[in-house]
Amino acid sequence: GACSEATARCVCDLDHSGDDCSRPARCLVSLGVAGDYSAFVEDDFDFTLSGSRIAGALAVGGNADLRDSSSVGDALPRPYQWPDPPRVALGIGGDCLRFDSGAVYGGDAYVGHSWGDSTMGFTVQPPGRVIRGHPPIDFDLAFGRMCALTDRLNELTITGSTTREWSEFHLTGTRTDVNVFAITTTQLFVCRGLYLHLPPDAQLDDNHAVIINVVVDHDEDSEGRFAAPPGYAVLQSFGMFDAFLREGMAEHVVFNFANTDDLFVNAIEVRGTLLAPFAEVEWPDGAAMGPVIAHYFTGSP
Repeated sequence: GACSEATARCVCDLDHSGDDCSRPARCLVSLGVAGDYSAFVEDDFDFTLSGSRIAGALAVGGNADLRDSSSVGDALPRPYQWPDPPRVALGIGGDCLRFDSGAVYGGDAYVGHSWGDSTMGFTVQPPGRVIRGHPPIDFDLAFGRMCALTDRLNELTITGSTTREWSEFHLTGTRTDVNVFAITTTQLFVCRGLYLHLPPDAQLDDNHAVIINVVVDHDEDSEGRFAAPPGYAVLQSFGMFDAFLREGMAEHVVFNFANTDDLFVNAIEVRGTLLAPFAEVEWPDGAAMGPVIAHYFTGSP
């Protein structure tokens, strides 16, 4: 088996079947071009507060409202000098509505269509350039792959357990390569501490992945459960502990929201990739240690 570039699906399973599946973890969670960005958004992106920051690169398929005094890419690797290959630090497929007195670091800034009246004050640190034109990103292809990926991950057999102790939840894995967990939207809503437990000999290499599938388990008429519309999920006001805190672990963790239409994230540090290609994400406060992949984004992370 091997990764299929067309669908982002992996035809190998968790038992290393096939001659080409010596690294099934990398195969299972390949993000492609989306993994190069701190935020990869299919439609519109809206900072709700001035002075917001995206540490890495930002790619937006639709329009972007970045407000004033915001920054993009200040944590991208530097120095960045010619003849280094051009890097897209900011890629906007639609209009740049506002971006006054802000800055872009570590690469070029692309704007596909028009500039708003309040965009001319931002700067791009040399040798980065401002380029009028669509960024060299195929958003349709990339999000087609991400939609296939989120469905594929959601179909994986659960290999680990999820247990509750008061308002804390413990994810316990037994494998040293790929661990797959399921946690419900109800559990996340009441969660005040999320713990990840892995075997002591689990190595953080290309053969290691932690996939946390978020299961929608509520509806408007549910009693004694999270009273919210179907497809709604919340990550708010809890910490992530134990193996989550290992250096480099965030690169191997995926929070997969395959059936989520609306996702509210607040007062939290997400220690992994947030994969929600169908969701409108509202993120008033908090941080992410991995890529955020969403249909629409509003907030000030």
